[in-house]
This record gives sequence, structure tokens and C-alpha cells, in this order.
Amino acid sequence: EVAGAQVVFAALYLGNMAVVFEIYRLAGTPGWLTALCVLSKRVHSIFVLRLFNDALAQFFSFLALMLFLRRSDRLSAVVYSFAVSIKMQPLLYSPAVGLCFVLGGGWSHALSLVSLMIALQMALGMPFLATNPWAYFA
Repeated sequence: EVAGAQVVFAALYLGNMAVVFEIYRLAGTPGWLTALCVLSKRVHSIFVLRLFNDALAQFFSFLALMLFLRRSDRLSAVVYSFAVSIKMQPLLYSPAVGLCFVLGGGWSHALSLVSLMIALQMALGMPFLATNPWAYFA
């Protein structure tokens, strides 16, 4: 139903904006920058056009960043991995995510978080891996 989908995307959009505003607050940015966020055509168009799973992946990417800024590294890694499982676009943030994990707790901390993300990807991919592993990795 179209009306139901519009309500879901509206709620997701508002949730996304709330998470982004919290990221701005945690980063200590001036308050007037939130106006620029509201006026952003890119963020707005992702939700208005309902571009497949882009909105959901973007929401979880921002949520992972917010959790990292709150020093919830393990939960941030799980949410980031979940964002990657929705769409591969958040994978582009991997170098920065890895660097933040290393700087936040050292190599052993970063490797434990990467192991957690790999385990989650394997668990989420298990139904596909069990059916046709060659197509999954192709």
C-alpha cells in the first residue's frame, strides 16, 4: 500500500534527521549547520524518491557513526555491519571506520571489532551461502 510506505519513509526520514542532528551535537558543530542539513537536497532526495534500500542503509550508517561518537564501539560495529548487509555503499566508509577503531583502542581492539563484523556478515549471509555460495561471492 502506497500510503503505508509513505508513512514508513517519513518516519525513517525523521529518524535519520534526528540521528544526524545528534551527530552534529556530539561533534560540537555550530547550531546553524543544522539548517544546512535540513536544506540538503541529497539527503532529502534519497527519502523522497524512495531509492530502493538507500535510505535504510544511510540511516544505519549514520546510526553507526553516532554510536561510535558515543564510544559504543561494539554496537557501532554491529550497526555498521548491518548497514553494509543492506547495501554495499556504506562499505566505502571502511577505511575511516577501521582507522577510528585502531585509534580508539589499538590494533587488537580493531581486529576484534572487524571479526565481529565478519561474523555478522557470515550469519546474515548463511541462507544464501547454504543455497548457492558461488553466486553469493560472484
